[in-house]
Amino acid sequence: MILVSVAAAIQAVLSIFSFINPSVKALFYNLVIFTSNFEEDQVLRAVAFASIGGAGLSVIQSLGVISSIALLKINNFGIYRTILIWLMMAITVVSIFLIGRTGLFISLLCIFIYFISEIKSLKKIIVISLVILGIYQINTIDILENLTSNVDGFSVDMFTAWIENAFNIENNDTSEALASMPIPPVTFQTIIGTGRVVHESGVGNASMHDSGYIQTYYSLGLLTAIYFYISYIIFLIFQVGKGKSGYLYFLILLMFIIEIKEPFIFQYVFPFFVLSMILISDKIEFKEESENKSKLNINLS
Repeated sequence: MILVSVAAAIQAVLSIFSFINPSVKALFYNLVIFTSNFEEDQVLRAVAFASIGGAGLSVIQSLGVISSIALLKINNFGIYRTILIWLMMAITVVSIFLIGRTGLFISLLCIFIYFISEIKSLKKIIVISLVILGIYQINTIDILENLTSNVDGFSVDMFTAWIENAFNIENNDTSEALASMPIPPVTFQTIIGTGRVVHESGVGNASMHDSGYIQTYYSLGLLTAIYFYISYIIFLIFQVGKGKSGYLYFLILLMFIIEIKEPFIFQYVFPFFVLSMILISDKIEFKEESENKSKLNINLS
């Protein structure tokens, strides 16, 4: 988990520099072949040293936030290591603000749940309140304006409106865009699967729909898609097993929720991360059981 947090923080620094410095963004575009739907002149999005951008990269970056939260939950770090983890998490969240809103939603939701789970005493309530108050006092708009003063065509008002729109229940441009996309009709061909992923023109996907569920249905076929998603979620639930942390079930649920937006499951990073977290949780529980048995033996002796 610490490697994931560190990697996400390093990528975050690169993406922040690409956002505030057009020459750095141009360098990335010269070094990496991007698969995102926006070009180098897109000033609302940051890129990094990765072939993916936008929502896909933001989700990958959010895994760094989740890893940092998991480290805080399962370890009793000293003050300096705790500050370092929070610093890496803060840098990663800032980068996600500049990359994509899907990862931002995941990150803020996980941080909120972590804060709620940690409110167990008056002391923690005071500390968390002071942290939130301190963040609220930071004039982020002025900071953003100063950092982006050399970026031609960038508008702070447009950027903040783009971010705020992600949290609107009504008139959300993402949900409206998904609703306006055509869903391929159920035919014999789509029932057995077309086998097509990329559009014939080479631009966009063959189903003409962003949703991962629709793309899977169109490519693999309705029957195979239903079988895949049902069998996969059952497999994950069995892997978690009984008596495990509710956070693992939350990650599984989250993975299937964001699949509505894009085919993140078939981008593999999030599923591999979830499986890794399940494996790590098994090792942590085994370590705790061994420590408890050792303590019991010492007490008995």
